[in-house]
Amino acid sequence: MQHRDRDKLKDEYLSDLKALRQGLPERFGPTLDTLISKVPDIFVSSWPIVPHHIDLLENNIHVDPQTGHIAGICDW
Repeated sequence: MQHRDRDKLKDEYLSDLKALRQGLPERFGPTLDTLISKVPDIFVSSWPIVPHHIDLLENNIHVDPQTGHIAGICDW
């Protein structure tokens, strides 16, 4: 992924976890605080971001025949 995509995804994860932190009982706070503090670590550019899904099959991957690039992934 390009760097800007990583930053956007990281920001979305942080936002979701912070919202979850505010919506759950306080006893979950320390665990969520730990998770929130670790999110930036998993988005460093040296770590690869790859699609992973237990039932991701070749029939669900759409490829542009002109370029050979992935055009989309369909998961029902």
